[in-house]
Amino acid sequence: MITGGAGFIGTSIARHLSGRGYRVSVIDSDRRLQRIGEWPANVEPVAAEIAQPASWREPLRAGDTLIHLRYSSHGDISATDCWSTVCRHLETEGQLFAAAIERGARRIVYASSGGAIYGRHARGVLTEEQATAPLSTYGCVKACSEACLDRVAHTADVPALALRIGNPVGPFQFNSGAAGLVATAIRAAITGQSLPVFGAGDTVRDYLWIDDLAAAFVAAVETPGLPGGPYNVGSGEGWSVRDALSVVERVIGRPVPTRNERPRAGDAPAVILDSRALREATGWRTRLDLPEIVQRMWAAAD
Repeated sequence: MITGGAGFIGTSIARHLSGRGYRVSVIDSDRRLQRIGEWPANVEPVAAEIAQPASWREPLRAGDTLIHLRYSSHGDISATDCWSTVCRHLETEGQLFAAAIERGARRIVYASSGGAIYGRHARGVLTEEQATAPLSTYGCVKACSEACLDRVAHTADVPALALRIGNPVGPFQFNSGAAGLVATAIRAAITGQSLPVFGAGDTVRDYLWIDDLAAAFVAAVETPGLPGGPYNVGSGEGWSVRDALSVVERVIGRPVPTRNERPRAGDAPAVILDSRALREATGWRTRLDLPEIVQRMWAAAD
């Protein structure tokens, strides 16, 4: 079962699991489900509001793996709303995790954020041992949810994995509200509308192709005996905003118009993820580097 499964990441995971013969329930709001259109035969869309437990308890089945993706607030929500936002999400997610365990879930996989959870640190490649120090409300929600899930799942002896995701890139970002530097840069190159670059454009991120990310979730579902805990999911390669934009311009053969804006307080200076733990435990690895990702995106930008 995938909660929040009608979004950018969830639809890709559902497609990959469906292609491997799994029966998948996708839980999301009716509005988000409707925009997807047709689902594969063995994917069942279920209209439910994650914040309303009565609407999603029934689809939970014994033996399921729960993949939880849903986050309903924006990453730039003000710091003054941090406490209420974290509490609201923890209450809902706590009920969801408890219900899944009560109904016999065999594993819980939580979509955390490698980009938001680590915060400020010396530049370098991050392992899961790096202390978490989120700079944004979004990162605080992820860090607190990880901790609570670990406690609840450990008590119930249910494996719980938190996948700390880098910056995923995929064609769905062209047609939705999902943010993403590559998609917005290509859109800016096509339309001529300037792309905001915050600060000096020197923030560094780890980009990965959406199918590589979906394959990581499949590995988390399928690998027997996989220990619970956090796992980084990234390429291990960092690109500054300016360098990434140069790659886009080189691949598509067009300039990307930009405008400078003030730095954002919640942006970590650099996030490059060491995914060795997941790779060694499951055999998963990324297949595409950033230039290849941009080529795929440009081909899908019609």
